[in-house]
Amino acid sequence: MAFETSLEDVESHCASTGSAAEGCSMLDIIRFGISKGYLVGAVFVAPKIYFGKIIQPYDIKGAPALAIVKSRYHEGETHAIYWNGQKVLDPDPGVEDGGEIKEYEIVGWYPVMKVQV
Repeated sequence: MAFETSLEDVESHCASTGSAAEGCSMLDIIRFGISKGYLVGAVFVAPKIYFGKIIQPYDIKGAPALAIVKSRYHEGETHAIYWNGQKVLDPDPGVEDGGEIKEYEIVGWYPVMKVQV
């Protein structure tokens, strides 16, 4: 998982904040990451726009991130996946881990970096 811990630990943290009924908010995840020594979303590269599409001009290989993706099952809904720099880890029980990032429609990208605390 993104913070060298289990998905259950992240869910437990969200439950302790009272937001578990709606799922973890991005703020919950950022706070949890900080508690484990990680910055989430701390890297920013100015995007370029080509033919109406935003392009992030950096190589994602080897760069872990949390990605917010459109739901495959419910129109208008999203969920988070973890990109470990090589493959996708998806908490959806119907999806096998190890998929490719290009299989998802990404709506948010939050790099994850280990820091000394």
